[in-house]
Amino acid sequence: MCPEPEPTPERPLEPPADGPPEEVEDPRLVILGDGSESATEEDLSPESDGWSGDSADRLPPERYLRVEFDALEHGLCELWEPEQRPAFQRLAKLLLAHFGVELLSDLGDLRRSYRVFDPSRETVRVLDEDDSSEAREACLDKLSEMLDRANYVELERRHLEEVLGQVSPQGVRVEVDLSELASLRVWARGRGRRNDRVRKWLKKEEVETDVFRRMFLAVSTAEEPDRLHLRLFKDVAKNDLEMFLPNTKVRMKLIDKVKLGITGGGGTIGGAVVTVTKVTATTSALGWGVALVGFGGVVWRQVRNVFHHRTRYMAALAQYLYFHGLDNDRGAAAHVAQQAVEEEAKEALLAYALVASRPTLGWTLDRLDRAAEAHLRDTLDLDADFDVHGGVDKLLELGLFLKAPDGQLVAQDPVEAFRTLDERWDRRFDPDESATPRA
Repeated sequence: MCPEPEPTPERPLEPPADGPPEEVEDPRLVILGDGSESATEEDLSPESDGWSGDSADRLPPERYLRVEFDALEHGLCELWEPEQRPAFQRLAKLLLAHFGVELLSDLGDLRRSYRVFDPSRETVRVLDEDDSSEAREACLDKLSEMLDRANYVELERRHLEEVLGQVSPQGVRVEVDLSELASLRVWARGRGRRNDRVRKWLKKEEVETDVFRRMFLAVSTAEEPDRLHLRLFKDVAKNDLEMFLPNTKVRMKLIDKVKLGITGGGGTIGGAVVTVTKVTATTSALGWGVALVGFGGVVWRQVRNVFHHRTRYMAALAQYLYFHGLDNDRGAAAHVAQQAVEEEAKEALLAYALVASRPTLGWTLDRLDRAAEAHLRDTLDLDADFDVHGGVDKLLELGLFLKAPDGQLVAQDPVEAFRTLDERWDRRFDPDESATPRA
């Protein structure tokens, strides 16, 4: 519910003065190599949205609005007079419901396109479904559009290849042969840092790790190109990508190889020397047998150590996947669709609240973009690249915004906007109604 504080003098919103828009970087996500370290909190640090490092490695600001819809609505209530807040609150709920119904229809199209490639499918195949590579790419395009609406950014192939083969901060080294994959596409959103304790030679050290708060994978193998695996993970270190692929092979770290080599090699050589000494000192068959059995025990102990280390690596990998997996296949697609609902609703609500609550300020796209980013930064401490075109285009399509001949944006008041959106909602479920607004 919106707060009802004591009436206070109106504090007009002061967006930055109009001027030439700042240059916006190309919104492509770059995976860093080993960047410089800075102090952060022990868990994921919400304040560090951009990873430090060389300017060439600097990530562009994110479009992702890292705040819950109801929390954003609660804060935006402060822009309105107390008597206007109930109407704004009703409009916010209807706006969220509208995007939910719209995305539900798009999710149905995506599911119908994906079901022929779903490795978890349990229904019989009745209809004539296209499982060609072209159909798979069309399915991926629909998925990519849904992820874009949820403010994920796709990682380029060259950046994926840079991080494959790096050692995980969890102490697990894995390898992946990309030739065994028919397709691999990765999306991510949300950046932060966490502190990991990593063993370096004889002691453990605490190091900072750059992470994605959410990572989405779509992968199919060369053996089964007609099966498209969808995976959604949380809090993934930037050099942990290969741990989540289906053809991962666990490898030992150098330090473990050295330890096994020293202990195993030394133990085997020592056992061999003792065995030779005993064999040359005895002439009985029993003595020969005891010496050879003892040597066999030494060899078996070293082999067992190798298997023990491998089992420990596999257990670490399984534990890591267990605590970082969020959803799979159709469930992952549905999860992303829900995220897209919230992102589109938040963008539209923020743009509407700023313009409608201060209608006399002469709102242009550039001014609204800067004001929205300033609001997020000042009230929520979020450094986000607000998708002003996405938010405004949705409101123009819904009829809640109009664009004046001089390019300025004009918003309906909350009561009128609710009525407009309510009529649109009624027409959506009335097959006899035309697409034109009611008189």
